[in-house]
Amino acid sequence: GCGGGDICEALLEWAKRKRYGLTLIGIDSHPHAVRLAKERLAGKPEINIISSDFFESKFSEGSFDVVISSMIIHHLTKDKLAFFLWKAYRLAKVGVILTDLRRIYPAYWAAKNVVPKLAPKSAIFANDAQLSFRRSYTLREMREILVKGGYPYTARCPWWAPFRILLESDRPVLDKK
Repeated sequence: GCGGGDICEALLEWAKRKRYGLTLIGIDSHPHAVRLAKERLAGKPEINIISSDFFESKFSEGSFDVVISSMIIHHLTKDKLAFFLWKAYRLAKVGVILTDLRRIYPAYWAAKNVVPKLAPKSAIFANDAQLSFRRSYTLREMREILVKGGYPYTARCPWWAPFRILLESDRPVLDKK
C-alpha cells in the first residue's frame, strides 16, 4: 500500500516544481498506515488516501493514468503476484511502474550484516530486511514470470539502483479507443 504516503508526497512535490497539475490516490489496507499517511498529508488536497485492499478494490479499467507501486512484490505469493500484475495493468490508462527488491547475494549480505548494525533496534530492521531479500526475485526469475504469464511488462535493473527490479508497462491499447 501507500504506507506513510512518502511516495505520494515526493511525486506531488516533483510535480509542483515542474508546474504539473497532479492528483494522487494512495491506497493501503492497514488502518495504521492510512492514519499516518492522512496525518502526514493533511493540507495537501491533491492527495487522497483511501483505506482499501488493492486486490479487492472495485476500480474500473483505466481508472488511473499511471499505477505506481514500490516494495510490495516480494510480499506476494506467485498467485497474488499474477493477479497484481494483471490488475495494475488494467487499471492504468497510460502505464505502470513497479519496483521492488532484487535478490542478489550482495544485497542479502548487506541486509544480514550491515543493516542490523546501522538501523534502529527493532524486529523489522533486524529480521524483515533479510526475509525481504530472500522472498524477492532475481531479474531472471522476474523475466520468466512475465514471459510465462504473457504480461506486457519489461523488467530491468537500473544502474542507479542495483538492488532493485523495475517493471514498466505502457497501455497503447487504451490510446486507440
